[in-house]
Amino acid sequence: MMVRRLSRSIYLSTFLTGFFSLTSAQADEGTPDESASTEMVEFSDAFLMGDAGSQLDLKRFSRGNPVLAGTYNVKVFLNGKEMFKTPLTFHENNTDYASACFTHALLEQLNVDPESLNQEDEDGCYDLAATLPKSSSRYDPLTQELNVTIPQVYLVSHPAGYIPPSRWDSGIPMALLSYNANAWHSKSDNTTQDTFYSGLMLGLNLGAWRLRSNGAYNWDNDNGGEYSSYDLFIARDIVPLRAKLEAGDVRTNANMMDSISLDGVHLYNDAQMDPSANSYVPVIRGVANSNAKVTVRQEGRIVTQVTVPPGPFAISDYYAAQNGSDLDVTVEESDGSTRVFSMPYASIAHLLRPGEVDWDIGIGTVDKDTVDETLWAGVATASYGLSNMFTAYGGVQMAENLYTAGMLGMAMNTSIGAFSFDVTHSQTTADDVGTLKGQSYSLNYSKNFTATGTTFSVVGYRFSSENYMSMNDALSLKNTLNNYASDKNTTTQEAYHAYTRTRNEIQANVYQDVTINGESYGSFYLNGTWRSYWGDDGNTSQYSVGYSNSVGSVSYSISAQRSYDEFGEEDDSINLGFSIPLGSGSSVDYRPFSSMSVNSSSDFKGNDSVSAMATGSSRDNMYNYSLNTTSSRNKDSEDLTTIGSWVTRNGAYSTTSLSATQGLNGDQQYSLSTTGGVVLHSGGLTLASGYLTPDSTMALVHASGAKGASASMGNGQIDGFGNMVVTSLSPYRENTVGLNIDTMENDVAISNTTGVVVPTSGALVRVDIETDARKAFMLELMRDDGGFIPLAADVQDGAGSSVGTVGQAGIAFVRGMDDSGTLSVIWGSGAESRCQVSYQLDGNASMIGKTPLISGLRCRMSSTSVKVTP
Repeated sequence: MMVRRLSRSIYLSTFLTGFFSLTSAQADEGTPDESASTEMVEFSDAFLMGDAGSQLDLKRFSRGNPVLAGTYNVKVFLNGKEMFKTPLTFHENNTDYASACFTHALLEQLNVDPESLNQEDEDGCYDLAATLPKSSSRYDPLTQELNVTIPQVYLVSHPAGYIPPSRWDSGIPMALLSYNANAWHSKSDNTTQDTFYSGLMLGLNLGAWRLRSNGAYNWDNDNGGEYSSYDLFIARDIVPLRAKLEAGDVRTNANMMDSISLDGVHLYNDAQMDPSANSYVPVIRGVANSNAKVTVRQEGRIVTQVTVPPGPFAISDYYAAQNGSDLDVTVEESDGSTRVFSMPYASIAHLLRPGEVDWDIGIGTVDKDTVDETLWAGVATASYGLSNMFTAYGGVQMAENLYTAGMLGMAMNTSIGAFSFDVTHSQTTADDVGTLKGQSYSLNYSKNFTATGTTFSVVGYRFSSENYMSMNDALSLKNTLNNYASDKNTTTQEAYHAYTRTRNEIQANVYQDVTINGESYGSFYLNGTWRSYWGDDGNTSQYSVGYSNSVGSVSYSISAQRSYDEFGEEDDSINLGFSIPLGSGSSVDYRPFSSMSVNSSSDFKGNDSVSAMATGSSRDNMYNYSLNTTSSRNKDSEDLTTIGSWVTRNGAYSTTSLSATQGLNGDQQYSLSTTGGVVLHSGGLTLASGYLTPDSTMALVHASGAKGASASMGNGQIDGFGNMVVTSLSPYRENTVGLNIDTMENDVAISNTTGVVVPTSGALVRVDIETDARKAFMLELMRDDGGFIPLAADVQDGAGSSVGTVGQAGIAFVRGMDDSGTLSVIWGSGAESRCQVSYQLDGNASMIGKTPLISGLRCRMSSTSVKVTP
């Protein structure tokens, strides 16, 4: 009788689980609190065999699996599009279904227009359906996905990748030290050279404030050692302006006028904070006659597709992949009729989206390494997107009693390419020379010709009149005139006319795909720069051309360079290279060396070299290494053949490299380099792998007891204190930080191995991974009356607390127990539905992974239980 009852329980449990998982997916996926349209499912208890079926209340399953109150890590979808993953709280509402709490911050993340929101309830939650009519939400507890439907009229359009500032995390307080050290030894022609260099970066974070200092220590065997401090500055985000403020040793941006180093203040808008400022794309405008589908294609690939209501529309939240390739727009009306038009698209440095602003302001004294006296200077530049076609830009620069300049320009997006043209007027006051006034004119062009595969990335020309000076020219001229002032044989006028600055400059960068009948035959490029000068009759130029292709798995390239200095001296070189794969490097097809390359070069003047190198990595990619040999011929010295190697260890707490070279003539070279960082936080000191820059954005992952678990991205590893630093996070963007538990040394339970963070630039954000480090083991249980213990039976300690469950074949998994003791196993309410087991953990237990298994334990039934014959 007992066996039948247990069988019926197992059958009922399995049937209900499978059936209601199905209804959860098919009926309406979860929470009906916000959705009036959620379909009710009635299940007849006649399907359940026996008297127990009629006693079960199945109403709470009528809309799929019920949701219990609590906080869950939920993946949120808006109108069918995945948005983000976030902790979401469900509140009790006097029904079987807890309600999702839609806070103001959550609705802002969903791009809801704040003007559409009314007053939230006492818990800080909005009634979604009441606040935004015809809105609904559905939650599936099996997949932990929340599907939200909100009409477009309540939504604000944002560029792709937009994250609201309310989600930005400035991080926790911390101090850091980053180092990049290199020791070098070489011996050649009986001359020995030993050097040591260490670049250091110090930092401090307090809230949104950042303090940074950069310096370096240099030592050599001839001059000894010296430490130099390069800069010291503080910085913070100014969120309402989408800007960054820096004070101290700062450097202005160089996107329009000369960048200058100042001891002062620098305020500029940070494009990282605004996805729309990161890349220019034209706003696509049109008119829909009905609910229409608008599809934007580039080179036949769909860039974006949206549905718009009747009336005018404007689409700006998309990214185009190919600069210079026109956009083809198709408007498909609800009756099936279509209209097609084309939008020209070519981008150049100054182009901005309509309405976007880019600006930069700096003021302070010029760095003493630039000019040897105290000199106040300032700069202000701005760009504004007037329309899809035009962007206006300009700026001013000034230096006290020395220099004033103003610039105005216009960038244009046309069907034949992108152009920019600007004029800069400068006025320089030089000692004993007078006031120098001049102009500089610049014209640039960029275009990608899709039909021919030709890309003109930059074709530019600049002409500057004789008396035109850039800011850096003026500062350099001032130093030059000061130096000549002590030279009695040279007048100031002679010094000025001998001062060299650019007169004409032409640049060209051309890239060409070689495709014949749809088949690729490689690509070639052509780059060139030519300059002439005031103060010097000579010209300088450099040109390079190259071609690359592959035959099967072997790739090859050939390139040539030619340059002329101001004296007309010619310098040529040609390079030929091959790369041959030796294996995939995977664990399935692992080979110690994965590729080999051969390179040959010559300058046609008797200097030639041939080199070969084989590279590889260890199975776990912790080590990268290479072997190489080079044979060179020098017209002014003996021929030389060397054999060398290097190896890099990508460690959890530092990156270390060794190299060695031995020449057949006795020349030698050895080096050792290491990079890493140390982060001090409230939890102690944690080491970081790789060199940290002033803007490095990091996460401190805390997983107590999970020593040895590695980062899912990067080389970090949980240390003995449960901490790990993960570097190279993207600021103002969603970053998923996770653990790889395959390398974990301890038997620790981890409920969720990932966390999602949106850090600000330079922040150290904390990610807590919930762990259970209590001792765990498995028990193989058998009832002493010959019966079996059903699946999912509860295992309790002496205090009646649940410590585990019974799985298949009577194997119980328990956690948090002493090495010996007595446990109760319960699967019902009567005495016949429980037993007791005593256990002792000793050295004879077998191991399942990192968990010990105690076998052959007898679970004692009470004396009133019924004996069952197996």
